[in-house]
Amino acid sequence: MTPTQEKLLWRETFRVRSYEIDSKGKLSLQSLANYLMEAAFNHSYALQVSVIHLNRKGITWVLSRLHIQVERYPDWMDTVIVETWPSDKNDSFALRDFLVKDKVGRAIAAATTSWMIMDIKTRRPVGIPEALGDLVYKEKGRTIDDNFEALPKLDESQIKKEFNVRLSDLDLNQHVNFLNYIEWAIESVPPEIWKQYILKDLQVSYRAEAKLGDRVIVFSKQKNEKENKEFVHSILRANDNRELTRLTSCWKSK
Repeated sequence: MTPTQEKLLWRETFRVRSYEIDSKGKLSLQSLANYLMEAAFNHSYALQVSVIHLNRKGITWVLSRLHIQVERYPDWMDTVIVETWPSDKNDSFALRDFLVKDKVGRAIAAATTSWMIMDIKTRRPVGIPEALGDLVYKEKGRTIDDNFEALPKLDESQIKKEFNVRLSDLDLNQHVNFLNYIEWAIESVPPEIWKQYILKDLQVSYRAEAKLGDRVIVFSKQKNEKENKEFVHSILRANDNRELTRLTSCWKSK
C-alpha cells in the first residue's frame, strides 16, 4: 500500500545531551549528523523500507553523498527538531532531505543526502526497486540545491593522519560507519582552525568500503587563505591506496 503524503514527512525531537557537545559547549557536527541518521532510519522503518526490511531481501541502503550546512549549533540541553522526507529518486539513487529547527521553529541547519541500494553478497550497487517509486514527498523540495557533482580531487596534501578501523567503527552493513569518515577528516584540520572557526559546510562523497582491520590514511589541504577557511580531504585505504571517501569542509570565523 502506498503511504499517504502526510506519512512521508517525519518529525523527531532531540534534546542535546552532555556527551554530544564539543569543546566549545555546542552540539558537535558529528552528533548533529547522528540526529539526521536516527530520524532517517526511524522514518524508513515506519515506511517499512529500512535496512532491516531490505536485508530480508538480500539488499541494503548505502549512503553515497552527504551535504550539511549549519547556521547555528545548539547548546547543551537545547531542544532540536529534525524534519526529514524522501525528496526525489531516479533509477540509481534515492534522495532524502533534512531541515533542523530549534524549539521555536527557527531553522538552524539543513542537509541533503543521496542513497543507493547494495546487494549484500556481491557488495555491488543495484537499481532502486520500483516499489520505492511513490516514496517522494511532493510538498517540500530540496533543502540544499545540490546536484551532487564530483567533489574536487586532492592533488597534493599538507596534512596526513592515519587511523585503524576498530570494531566500534562498524555499522549494520559490517563496514565503517559514515560518521567515522567525518570524524577522521575533522581530526585532520589544524587546531588553530577549529579553535577559532566554526564548521559551517560539509560535503562528503562515499566511494568505497573500509572494513575491520583496515588502516586508513587521511590527506587534507587548505584551499585558500581567505576569511572562510576551506579544506579538501581524501581518505584512502593504506594497503591498496583505494580512495574511500572525498570531503570538503568550510570553516567560518566565530
